[in-house]
Amino acid sequence: QSTSFTDCLFVENSAFEGGAMLATFGSGITLTSCVFERNTAALNGGAAYNNLNSPTFQDCRFTGNTAGYGGAVRNVFASPKFRDCSFTENAAEFFGGAITTMNGRPDVSGSNIWCNTPDAIDGSYDDEGDNCINTDCTSCDAADCAGDINGDGTVDGADVGGLLSSWTGNADCESASCLDADLNGDNRVDGS
Repeated sequence: QSTSFTDCLFVENSAFEGGAMLATFGSGITLTSCVFERNTAALNGGAAYNNLNSPTFQDCRFTGNTAGYGGAVRNVFASPKFRDCSFTENAAEFFGGAITTMNGRPDVSGSNIWCNTPDAIDGSYDDEGDNCINTDCTSCDAADCAGDINGDGTVDGADVGGLLSSWTGNADCESASCLDADLNGDNRVDGS
């Protein structure tokens, strides 16, 4: 028997395990374009706890979930699939800000995992490609910080200084720092 959920919102739910979803002893669960936001679990999986069940998460977003283990997702004897998902600002007290797994091996592909604490992924997993996994709060989407010229994760006075020192006006860029400050890709730092 298979079960599908599409375009669901799981927001501000709480439980001892699996703040929004507890999947145990089975298979065939598919979640597509679902949002898991600000869910909490006292112990395992702020958004989802998968125990002897390996759901597929397709194009799902996990943001601001918290738990003791697996701020967003905790897997035990489970190997779920995460396809084109995003995990941001999830927090675990112990392991796996985004995902933690014990006795399983999730498949992760096309997913952005960043700004989760204390770490991104704890335990084994298969990196199926096209993932951006950052342990810090550096965005996986370059468009989020186009003005971060020095690449330190923030847009501040140092970036303005870098922009001004790289100013070329009508001349083409001739250095790497100039190209970093070229925000529109026209090979010039000229205010456009």
